[in-house]
Amino acid sequence: MPVPAEGTPRVVPRSRVLTWLHHQWVRHPRWSMALKGAVAASLAWLVGLVAPPPFAEYPYYAPLGAVVAVSSTAVRSVKDSAQAVGAVLLGAVLARVVGALAVPVVVEIAVVVAVALLFAGWRLFGEMGTWVVTSALFVLVLGGAEKVEYTVAFAGLLVVGAGIGVAVNLVVPPLPLTPSELALDRLRDVLADEVDVLAGRLETEGPLRAQEWQERRREVAPTIARARESVAAAREAARANVRARRYGG
Repeated sequence: MPVPAEGTPRVVPRSRVLTWLHHQWVRHPRWSMALKGAVAASLAWLVGLVAPPPFAEYPYYAPLGAVVAVSSTAVRSVKDSAQAVGAVLLGAVLARVVGALAVPVVVEIAVVVAVALLFAGWRLFGEMGTWVVTSALFVLVLGGAEKVEYTVAFAGLLVVGAGIGVAVNLVVPPLPLTPSELALDRLRDVLADEVDVLAGRLETEGPLRAQEWQERRREVAPTIARARESVAAAREAARANVRARRYGG
């Protein structure tokens, strides 16, 4: 096999580069989520542009719905989208009710934010509760004299964008198996190290005291928690996921 001359740049085989890229891709699920989010948001924007009035006047709200749907698992994307739409509608209603009061704008904003924040903590909306505040402020401040038209466009485009995001997620559903495997491998290594340390301690100094046991547990607890979170995420992602059938074991 010929040896490259000194100073000649080293050529990395294409197969090794592709293997490395694939390894990084499956190891970091957020990369695929970012790509799907970009595709879904772009499609939602294009749909918003060609939509009939008044939707075409606010096309930028469609990508928001797409991002909400794509930034979760296939099953959760449907739930998150429904919660976000419900929160948006509630926020719009709050803005309409408060906007009808004959009070200064600063008072309207204060009342809307206070009430919306209370509803944002409603378990019905889950993590999408902040959309109540966002929607209320948008409708109140940006809606102007056409609050009804603005509300319809805002909520409608959000629904359309969320539908596109859900569709993209169902076509290419996330399945973060590699991160869960890495987390379990890390937990195995940590527990093996702990067993070795404990074995050495028993041979030299005898059993650990109660306080030492607690310290050992606290050191291992973060690794256990990360492993549980990764496994739970993988199990949730496997629901309604056609890709999961290939990994039935």
